[in-house]
Amino acid sequence: MKNTIVKYINRFDKNLHININDVSYTEYENKAQIYIDFKNQDITNLIESLRFYYDVNNEIVNITDRFSVFTFYITCDIPLDYIEIQGEFNEVYNVETQVFLTSRNYKMVYNNYLKSQEWYILKNLALKYSNYKCSKCGETENLNIHHLNYNNIGNEEISDLITVCNSCHKEFHKI
Repeated sequence: MKNTIVKYINRFDKNLHININDVSYTEYENKAQIYIDFKNQDITNLIESLRFYYDVNNEIVNITDRFSVFTFYITCDIPLDYIEIQGEFNEVYNVETQVFLTSRNYKMVYNNYLKSQEWYILKNLALKYSNYKCSKCGETENLNIHHLNYNNIGNEEISDLITVCNSCHKEFHKI
């Protein structure tokens, strides 16, 4: 079964290198779960290819370990000819299957998070909390939100953030 899953994923992105030991498959009652760990490979192309066929969701999970999990469901009512699956993989289509694609690419995870609605809400809350002023120099233009630490990304508190202008932000990063 693992070999078939690897072949299936490779149909969407042939450039990925999947080790069979990084694939696990569990089945219970009428559901199955597949876990594929891509280590630090960039799976952006794979995700975009899969989005054409599936509703692929991205959840930031355990950001301190710097990994992201993309999930999608293969439901048992998808016609096999629609996705042209042959052989033993048909077994998966007897049950609803949830696929977890794990990537440990921190930069990709962080950049995706900065585009998320959760970050947008938190960023605006931090701006409001600071009265829309740089906390260092009082500037009101070109404001950024800076993380004081990166330990709680995805679960930050307002106290983990500071509003700074571009100049002060560059000082923080010593650019």
